[in-house]
Amino acid sequence: MEKSIRMELGYTFQRFSTLKNLFALLGLCAFFAFQVACQKPSSSILLTEAEANHRFKLIKNVKYKLSLDLTKEDFFEGEEKIIFDLIDLGELRIDFFDGKVSKLIVNEKESEILLFPGYIQIPKSSLQLGKNSIEIRYSSPFSRSGNGLHRFKDPDDGETYLYTQFESFHANKVFPCFDQPNLKSTFTLDAIVPTSWEVVSSTLPKSIDAVENSLFKKVQFSESDIFSTYLFSIHAGPYFSWKDQYKEIPLRLFARKSMARFVKADEWFEFTKQGFEFFEAYFEIPYPFKKYDQLIVPEFNFGAMENVAAVTFSERFVSRGSMTLGQRENISNVILHEMAHMWFGNLVTMDWWDGLWLNESFATFMATLAQSKNTEFKDSWESFSERMKEWAYEEDSYSTNHPIQGEIRNTEEASTHFDGITYGKGAAVLKQLAFFVGEENFRIGVRDYLKKHSFGNTLLSDFLSSVAGVSNHNLDLWSNQWLKKKGTNTIALSWNCSANHLDLRVVQGFKKGERTYRNHRTVLKFYGKSKSQLLPIYYSGKHSRLKLDLEFCPEFVFANFEDHDFVTVVWSKEMEESFLSALSIEKDPLTKFMLWDSYFDQVELGRLSINDFYARAKLELNKENTIKLKRWLLTKISSDSSFSYLYTRFWLPESDRNKDILELENYAWSGLQSAEPKSDSQKYWLSALKEVTFSKEGQEKLWNLYENPLIVKDLDLDQDQKWAVLIKLSALGFDKDKLTAAFTNETTKDTSIRGKNSALIFEAISPNLETKQKFFSLLMEPNSKQFSLSTLKSIASQLFPMFQSDLESEFQNSIYSSFRKFDETYDENFVASYTQSMAISRCDKKNTRSLDSFLFWNFNLSPIVRKELMKHRDREKVCTASKEQIGLR
Repeated sequence: MEKSIRMELGYTFQRFSTLKNLFALLGLCAFFAFQVACQKPSSSILLTEAEANHRFKLIKNVKYKLSLDLTKEDFFEGEEKIIFDLIDLGELRIDFFDGKVSKLIVNEKESEILLFPGYIQIPKSSLQLGKNSIEIRYSSPFSRSGNGLHRFKDPDDGETYLYTQFESFHANKVFPCFDQPNLKSTFTLDAIVPTSWEVVSSTLPKSIDAVENSLFKKVQFSESDIFSTYLFSIHAGPYFSWKDQYKEIPLRLFARKSMARFVKADEWFEFTKQGFEFFEAYFEIPYPFKKYDQLIVPEFNFGAMENVAAVTFSERFVSRGSMTLGQRENISNVILHEMAHMWFGNLVTMDWWDGLWLNESFATFMATLAQSKNTEFKDSWESFSERMKEWAYEEDSYSTNHPIQGEIRNTEEASTHFDGITYGKGAAVLKQLAFFVGEENFRIGVRDYLKKHSFGNTLLSDFLSSVAGVSNHNLDLWSNQWLKKKGTNTIALSWNCSANHLDLRVVQGFKKGERTYRNHRTVLKFYGKSKSQLLPIYYSGKHSRLKLDLEFCPEFVFANFEDHDFVTVVWSKEMEESFLSALSIEKDPLTKFMLWDSYFDQVELGRLSINDFYARAKLELNKENTIKLKRWLLTKISSDSSFSYLYTRFWLPESDRNKDILELENYAWSGLQSAEPKSDSQKYWLSALKEVTFSKEGQEKLWNLYENPLIVKDLDLDQDQKWAVLIKLSALGFDKDKLTAAFTNETTKDTSIRGKNSALIFEAISPNLETKQKFFSLLMEPNSKQFSLSTLKSIASQLFPMFQSDLESEFQNSIYSSFRKFDETYDENFVASYTQSMAISRCDKKNTRSLDSFLFWNFNLSPIVRKELMKHRDREKVCTASKEQIGLR
């Protein structure tokens, strides 16, 4: 650190040699002095790894006995007894966020309440070696952030629903606790609730008794198994429920009463049973808990959460219309992902948050494996490649990338690691590891690991030693290259072939990250004029040269058949020219998708033009029958929220832009009309049409479609699709009278929370400065009680669509200022979502310099804000390079 700062200062003195920039230099010097002399102290609201390690050495054998009164409207009350063994005397921190403590008894003696922001301090003098007990009476506010104990009032029927979300550091928002993964505990719960409510936790109720003239009831639960605080949960409300059974395991599914009619419970149970059947056989360990509940809950931040025996799912998985095959596959995948955690994560748990990747990567990998082996979704590895690996490659391309197994110093940093590296790249390298050691060796290693460490905590070395012990492979080098070094390798292929003797050269390079040459095992696919051939290979180092005997001399070489490798291929000129011939003979859906994905990589690398991609994609869409590839191609053409052909039209002069967009509109309209009625394809063409519509003629067509969907054969717009059409028309400033009438009609019919949020977005997205100011002001007060953070995130995501950059410019200074206000007291999910949505996009070097300057001078930004802005800056650079590829500046 010291050396690098000196070098930077020396360079900077040369640059700032004029009086004009003296003050800037003084500011820079102050910055470096701050970096050297003053490290920002850890906030007590966070928990550092050092604090967690210290506490772990002090205590063991923890038990929580928790009583909650959930009958109040704005807050809940709790009485708790924590029992534990103390190994060494010292001051003891009990994590507790944003609550009030009215009574504290330590070892049966009333104690002074030392309550600080984020924790309760127990003095050394009150504690004793051996058995200790702490009793706490407290109250806490209900959450509206989706973390802690979230309270939701259903606008449809006025009913109230509660659920908890504790990962990674939110259990202490509901009860005082030692909130770290390696202090596993048992939990005993009772809760007072209205008589009409269900209460769901990690075990089944053992008794239900009436209280206070039968207005309320007390539900008591059996003591749980031992697991981490972040995996405990409490859910309550008048949930509608369905019941089923898998062998001896009771199965229940819960949803809000107003949403129940949209839930396909039979399919949820079918996917659940398929998961149990596969995982119990794969692990050779019976399901380790006593029942299995699944709850579909409102305003949830994530896709789902693997609470022990009480998994929560976002209501985004419930469609108010008919579901596509892709939506059903996604539900199956998420159900299986959370179920895999019951063994890997819940039964055996990481020691600290630096092991988060293995927890999430394993569940991601196993969910896809289970789908491919034991469900109707046999092509699930195609979805894995499209979603998880694309996410992983993107995340790993940013300057914020990190090793899969990296350092996490505190709980705030843990929240920044729920990303494409932790989920997608980690899962990709586990797939590679299984390929490297053999699938059966991998399975046996996993089984032995789970059996050996059941109900315990582990380090990475524990997992690797189990797999290495079975497979007789030394995994130290593999682990060092793939898990502990960041970044993605590139490879460039070149070859000479004569008389079917191939001389192949593989040159390994780097994208963002460390300059590490990794060892790769993969399968090559060689394409001739009308045939293909497969060969497994191994390559390492900067240069690899392979001499291979083939059945023919290839025109195109595909470097990652079946997607075992994690690498970006940089095409040669010959590969660019022979791509279409390879595509024409390929029948395998996964390989076909990966060929197209590799083509799009070349666009993002600035080597090929987005215009050429569009021309070729249109040809493919006219004949492609694989619905997944068709949907992916349509997204790359028409998305209005990510890098796409449509997005690039806004780089052009207005006349050229309007011409190209009109052609896109007509193309999407034609695709919608020719799509098979009531098919998934029809839904995807409708979505594409909505996104590419901008012209006056296109807006009229979209309005006519809203008024009478049957102008397209058998088209049926569900409630959410109607809102999507109206929101787009509102964003474009369509006919005010027509939209006002339609808005009134839809808000009258749709009183659900989705309808309420859609109505707010409809207003916020309209191209009106006064309206923008109104909603921007709302976003500046996320801790107010007017709206939940879920609603505010929805507003932020659509306040400034890409085609309203002129309005966004009016708020540029205010947006930058807003990024400075967030600290660890703000909800991390809102901060990340807000920053992603509000970061300014211009696709030019001037905007990139503005982002660089802001990041440089605002060194005290929240780690979450900094990460998201750095990623956004990197996207701007990629966008600018692609812009230059088509001759624009």
